[in-house]
Amino acid sequence: MAIEKKIENEKTENIIVLASLSPRRNDILKRLEIPFITKPQNVDETVKKWKLPKSVKELAEKKLKSALEDSSLKNMRWFLAADTIVLCEKTVFGKPSSVEEAEEIISYLSGRKHKVITALALFDRNSGKITVKHDTTSVFFSKMSKNDIKWYLSTEEWKGAAGGYRIQGKGEFFISHIKGSYSNVMGLPIHLFFSMLCSAGYPVYNFSGSFPE
Repeated sequence: MAIEKKIENEKTENIIVLASLSPRRNDILKRLEIPFITKPQNVDETVKKWKLPKSVKELAEKKLKSALEDSSLKNMRWFLAADTIVLCEKTVFGKPSSVEEAEEIISYLSGRKHKVITALALFDRNSGKITVKHDTTSVFFSKMSKNDIKWYLSTEEWKGAAGGYRIQGKGEFFISHIKGSYSNVMGLPIHLFFSMLCSAGYPVYNFSGSFPE
């Protein structure tokens, strides 16, 4: 009985609390077979004056700290939060709130290069340390016709996606090439995430890949 309890505690200690509503981040963690639970945080993401990448990192840390205040998670050790924005020339885009806003964003990105910046905030309760880092990827959009834009909006991929598109979906039809991390455009740069876990002492080679009920 004591041995079974110890094994269960070890499994629980390795579970990461993902403070994000993003289905893409969920999908990436599942694909990597990293045990996690999702606890999205409802925080004010309003930024009066963008300073990049500082503002994105601050938003990720804000979501992380909100999760740390959740009393139901007080026994959890690992926490991860993230924030992603799109920067085209000097304009910052987040998630569109309507199809009209998505149309404006996609029309603006059409035929232009933009940058996708994702910040990750990782916390280890044992050390009490918060680590915040970011990654940047350049994305090159081909010129889209009005019919292209109308059709793409009809797919509804714009919903919940920074910049109003999903590179892992039909949005890739209009992306000629990228420079940088593909997974970063999805919202969770895998290489950066892995290096952060290693530096923080997470048992990256030992987790079972099993998920909590």
